[in-house]
Amino acid sequence: MILIGASAVALQATELGGSPGWVGRLGGGTREFSLGNAVGACEPGALDAWWNPASLPLRNGWDLSLSAEQRPLDRQGGAIGAATNIGSRIGVGATVLYRRDANVPLYDADEAPMGTSTPYFLQTQIGLGLRVTRQISIGASFGVYSEDLDLDGVTTYRAPARIDLAALYRGPDTLWAVAVLIRNVGLTSDLIAHEDRSGASSDGTSSTNAGIVPRTLEISGRYRYHPAKSQSIDFLLTPVVQMPGEAFIDSDDATLGWRAGLEWRPDANWALRAGYEQGSWGIGGGLRLLPWQEDTTASRQNLWLDYGAMIERETGASLLSVGLRGSL
Repeated sequence: MILIGASAVALQATELGGSPGWVGRLGGGTREFSLGNAVGACEPGALDAWWNPASLPLRNGWDLSLSAEQRPLDRQGGAIGAATNIGSRIGVGATVLYRRDANVPLYDADEAPMGTSTPYFLQTQIGLGLRVTRQISIGASFGVYSEDLDLDGVTTYRAPARIDLAALYRGPDTLWAVAVLIRNVGLTSDLIAHEDRSGASSDGTSSTNAGIVPRTLEISGRYRYHPAKSQSIDFLLTPVVQMPGEAFIDSDDATLGWRAGLEWRPDANWALRAGYEQGSWGIGGGLRLLPWQEDTTASRQNLWLDYGAMIERETGASLLSVGLRGSL
């Protein structure tokens, strides 16, 4: 529901899931979705510009991903991403996260019905990574968030551009890795991203809402266990600290959340997954479509079909996702 009036613009982020709400909670990618988004220290993928730009140089070729999500209340979303290396030390990538809400009821200041709207939201991320040593890499991504609420007289909102900073350390045997990511660093002297929302209703009433884009600290860990030569189990854990205050490192108002995931690959051609994110539970899997093979290292070129579902804690709703990802 959207209220049109003096308080409308101030409520838009909350009512419709504005950044970093829906973006930070749901992230992007079907595989990531079913792993509880605890993927900061995972193997390199096409969506690394969003999840961890420090992973961008750790590949040899192209990674591509396309996914779509269906949620209750006529809500759809998805993500598209691409990443590649430039030489042996540099990697680049881009990710776009998308959400669309259909048939959202509109009400005036007296809560009288005014029809419906179809708002949409975009998060665009462009990343660059550098391999410092064989085991250490760093990266940064430049992000822009925008939304169009499909409301007459209300301006389209664009959040201030901001940067995510990341570092990754992989163990000598690559069986374990640790990543650190801090999101929403502002391009200002105090490194705080300040946002301003303004708009006007059809009767000429204007409103403005100024705030701070919360910084988020994500510390991700991964450990891989091989119960047999052709099998692997990845254990994933990511504590997430959100800092909404005016100090860059703000412990007083910080909140702590958890993400966790598990991926079991009984052979090179399929995978089963489970995930947890702050009270929401996810399951999913993946099937290698091309090429079908016995050895996981036999060919880099591949095409996977991924699928996943999540039960959202706050609403009890089922969220579904399907996607394709591949490497060239």
